Amino acid sequence: MKRILGVLVALAALASTAALWRGVDDRRNAQARQDATQAAARVLDRLDEALKTHLRGLEPKASAAAARPELASILFSLRARDDAEAVVSTLRDGFANESWWEPFRRDFPITALSLSADEPELVLGIPEISAQALLQQTRQLGLASGIVTAGPDVFVATAARIVVPGRPLPAVLLLAAPLDEAALQSLSRQLGAPLLLAEGNRTLASAGGAKAIELMQATLVDANVQQTLIAEGGQWAAGRKPLTSTRTLWVYANTHAAAAEAARTALVTKAVLAAAAFLLVGLALIVGFRGTKAKPHTTSDVAAAPTPQTALGLGAGVPSVAQASASGTQPGIADSAVGLASTAMHEGAGAAGLSVFGRYTLLSPLGEGGMARVFTAVTFGAEGFRRRFVVKRLRPELTNDPAVVAQFIDEAKLGSSMVHSNIIPVFDFGKVGDEYYLATEYILGRDVGRMVQQTMATTGRALTVPVILALAADTLKALDYAHSKRNDSGRPMGLVHRDVSPSNILVSAGGEVKLFDFGIVKAEDRVTQTQHGVVKGNVSFMSPEQARGTAVDARADLFSLGLVMHYAATGQTLYEGGTMYELLVAAAQGPGPREWAKLAALPAPLAEILRRALQVDPDARFASAQEFLAAVAAHQQSHAVNLAAGIQNLFAADFADEERRFSAALPMAPDPDPSDASLPQTGARRS
Repeated sequence: MKRILGVLVALAALASTAALWRGVDDRRNAQARQDATQAAARVLDRLDEALKTHLRGLEPKASAAAARPELASILFSLRARDDAEAVVSTLRDGFANESWWEPFRRDFPITALSLSADEPELVLGIPEISAQALLQQTRQLGLASGIVTAGPDVFVATAARIVVPGRPLPAVLLLAAPLDEAALQSLSRQLGAPLLLAEGNRTLASAGGAKAIELMQATLVDANVQQTLIAEGGQWAAGRKPLTSTRTLWVYANTHAAAAEAARTALVTKAVLAAAAFLLVGLALIVGFRGTKAKPHTTSDVAAAPTPQTALGLGAGVPSVAQASASGTQPGIADSAVGLASTAMHEGAGAAGLSVFGRYTLLSPLGEGGMARVFTAVTFGAEGFRRRFVVKRLRPELTNDPAVVAQFIDEAKLGSSMVHSNIIPVFDFGKVGDEYYLATEYILGRDVGRMVQQTMATTGRALTVPVILALAADTLKALDYAHSKRNDSGRPMGLVHRDVSPSNILVSAGGEVKLFDFGIVKAEDRVTQTQHGVVKGNVSFMSPEQARGTAVDARADLFSLGLVMHYAATGQTLYEGGTMYELLVAAAQGPGPREWAKLAALPAPLAEILRRALQVDPDARFASAQEFLAAVAAHQQSHAVNLAAGIQNLFAADFADEERRFSAALPMAPDPDPSDASLPQTGARRS
């Protein structure tokens, strides 16, 4: 009876746990849908603002058209209602054929003119257009813009009032253009979100990421009645903005980060439930079977017995404490799991595998340069403590060069003094044997160069304006801190990074922007100084004065950041050259007519900001990082840019693989040779 009661209690615990697991999944799904719905509502609000901004941008063209003297001359001849037909005929010919109307004819396929309060007497380009509300608003305000329709088609329109002498009502000139692919591209860039114009389930036009468009297209079922599209699991959502009775504008919202957080929370909750069930089942069975006689179990009996994990649905691959003891491993770690983890780590580390360097276990090489080699690393401590680092090792053959050693020591000292949320600091410096090293915090993330490359490969375009402004703003905060830093005696240190480039600005998996690699920084207190005429840095992102080898100050970094912003917007460097010498000459000269034409073609407000940041004369640039930051902040939209979601979309699989490699690393015995010359010397990272 005691045994039966114990088994019943165990079964009841398992059944209760299974029910609780289902409840956790239900709550997770409900939370994901709620988060997705809220995200869709927020992106719809942003779409409304973007549409208003786009429409307001058309209004100056309506004002210019209404002020044309040729138009005023024709309308002035209108004295009575009987003259209207002749005036309309004359205007129709002018709008269709005259050169003075060519700029407006090119931008606006539809021109309409209303001499009365209700309907336009002249409509050119389409048989009829429904714009009564916009005409009335224009007569009241003098200038207006909005969405109008012509049959099933949707147009963006702007209108201006024209006072006609001798008539009680002013005339209204209306210009309209279709809401087509080009208009959607402009809106998508402003929003930083993909857009899809649909008629029912049929796509009419789209703009933005191809993958997002594909997802929305595949889910457009009963699109006329749904307010929000939500993907299974809440990975993304789309908000619906009705334009006509049949046409709808959908805007995409990436909710992957929120869904992933809900999934992580659910996983932790389920793990707690599993642990509680394990204890309860074990206790029930121990109490139920205590004192009973049973034959001794062999090792094979224990391994074959069903475990609480398999009964709870955790899978046969998760070992019990008994299984772990039998196999000789630590409880909870199966031999197969250790083997797989070690294989994954060795694959990431290269053929040479892991290596111990002082207190650091080196995992894999990040790259090397003429001065140092760089590795990912991990340290271990008591009770399972571990922490990740990037270890930069001075090349052994350079340890006898006093100038090189002094420069490396300077880099460590300056880096350790940088304490700012947007800068990666140096945490450790020392020697292993005769080899110098420094260690910085390891940040899971990718540099801006990789972000741009991956975005172009995924979506066919570079970074959006809101993302570029967010990256620039945080980088400027780091530069402002560095440029204004003082030494212990309170004297300005005169820091200049001198290598602000896409490869030295990192975006973490959590969306934080970090400036790093102060290896060639200029500072008044620095022991090693660059000689006059010596050029250091990335030539594609240099200021003219730096490329000439002359003195530089903080404004050189601001110029370099301007070049980074251009690269982020286009995926291309500003200067062209077939050789390093040609690039250096172009950088020393600064932007010329060809480069200024490229910059002028950038979307607003980048062209305006970079026109100031990239002046050849430092005195004509932004005077400080604070001034540059103020110009950027003035154009940042009120909503926050979700850099975390963006970079997770691009590199989620890579990040997961890196996390697995770090988690799989185990403490090792130190190598007999601290210099570890056997480590692979691959990669192209400049140190």
